[in-house]
Amino acid sequence: MRVKYLCPLRLVALLLIAGALIILWELRYLSRYSKFARYVCVLNRKNSSKSLTYDHEPESQQAVYGKQNDRWNHSTNEIYRQCIQSIQCIVNGVPTPNCYLTQEKDVLVSFEVVRTHLKVFGSLDMSSNTFYLNHANVEVPKAHLYKHNPRGIYMQFNKLSVEKRLHVKLVTADEGVPISSQWDHRGYPYPIQIAQFGLNHFSQLITSDKSGIKDVQNNSSLMNEIMDLDLTVSDNVLHHWSNGKRLNKPNNSLMLSARNVDSSSRSLSITPKLKDWDYFIMVGRQWTYGSFVELLVQWYPPKTADYHFNHRPRRSSIIYNCSQSPAGRLTYTSISSSGNTVIFWMPECGKSAKLYGSVESVKLARDVYTDLVKVFFPFWKFSEHVDSNVKKSHQNNTTSYPFHVQVLEINFYINSHNATADIMIEKLRLGKAVNSQTILYDAKKRETGSTEKLLHEVRFISAADWFIHHQDKNGAWPVNVRRSLKGRRTLQPGWYSAMGQGIEVFCLFALNSFFSGFSSWLYIRCQYQIIIPVVHITSYHLALFT
Repeated sequence: MRVKYLCPLRLVALLLIAGALIILWELRYLSRYSKFARYVCVLNRKNSSKSLTYDHEPESQQAVYGKQNDRWNHSTNEIYRQCIQSIQCIVNGVPTPNCYLTQEKDVLVSFEVVRTHLKVFGSLDMSSNTFYLNHANVEVPKAHLYKHNPRGIYMQFNKLSVEKRLHVKLVTADEGVPISSQWDHRGYPYPIQIAQFGLNHFSQLITSDKSGIKDVQNNSSLMNEIMDLDLTVSDNVLHHWSNGKRLNKPNNSLMLSARNVDSSSRSLSITPKLKDWDYFIMVGRQWTYGSFVELLVQWYPPKTADYHFNHRPRRSSIIYNCSQSPAGRLTYTSISSSGNTVIFWMPECGKSAKLYGSVESVKLARDVYTDLVKVFFPFWKFSEHVDSNVKKSHQNNTTSYPFHVQVLEINFYINSHNATADIMIEKLRLGKAVNSQTILYDAKKRETGSTEKLLHEVRFISAADWFIHHQDKNGAWPVNVRRSLKGRRTLQPGWYSAMGQGIEVFCLFALNSFFSGFSSWLYIRCQYQIIIPVVHITSYHLALFT
């Protein structure tokens, strides 16, 4: 009898043991599931931070264990639906996806949003399920040891590049000042940033004037490199005239005739024999409404996640147009439907041309590569350190990843409508970035880097002129954008910045060393009016105590 039932009993015992093992195995996942549910749906505020930590644990574990967790995916999704709800997030006026709200009223946003707007950096270690977050990843320049000079370099601004900041949308072609997107993605002129922009170029201009010849022996590879090209002369340049001529003057000005043209047409096409450049400078007079200059370029976009596409050279057209956007609203740039052409609108130039028939003076000082990247890759982060950009300019300028822009052709289109005089082009140059610590000389012993110096000078003066033209009756420069401060009332458009007033005074003070006579008095008068808000505030507080 015992022998008869011994085998079935053993079989039942084995089945019971197997069942127990299966139950224990299932309880292992149930324990993990319960822990996840407990921390995600925690009701105690004390443990809310832990719930945020465990929110990411199942995703990383699923990546590690793969299909082993599939049976619990449905239950996990149920917890997410019960404890985390999707909400709409608007960051600086832009709707942002992947935004959630927990039961503890904590908001979960994508790290990409935080990285873009707060300039933080992070890395994910899947082996330890750890995310590392760094608040800053910037290059800090070494401090100068010499005594401060109020007419000299401002702080460390000679080693920084304001226009390459992530929050700088672009530099306008019209007034030549940076447009900020810090609190409004559409862009607005921010007086503090414009003052920093002016002092940035003033400091670089001072540095280039005082550096002299240094370390030339360490830059022998650059000795024979042409750093500047004057486009008004025939050397290394081909001119194709449709309607115009070159004047036989010491400055070799170009004259474009607008009176014999029926409509907007190309008057002059210039082909540089040397292609690789960084800067484009144009200074002219008598510019008519709707006239524009076009640069046909070939360039390499920055290396992004779409590496294989972006690594190929790209041909683009940049147009600087003396008119406002046909859209009828303030628009700084427009991109063609093909995505290959960008137009920088110049509404102030167009307004003056309409009113007086032409514009007395037009100045373009452009960093061509920055113009292209700011428009086509607005979220790309430049290095804000000047020496790093110059180093990349000379060391990374290879066939695989050139830093310079290849300027293939420059075309001038003239609008003859209401033209009263010929258009004059007094300066037309291409240039390359020169190391701020080195002044190079070409074979003819002429100082190079003059185009870069001219760019610093034009941009510095453009910033100071902006303060003169936009100072209000209170002697200040209002910031016409809403600003939200945590725990305080929202600042409505038109608020003033006390810190900005001080920086703007320094920017205008620096201009006095460049001008004399009537122009200097304009800047002095502007500086005097800056103290008006301070006098009003002081008088108000004195009245409170009397």
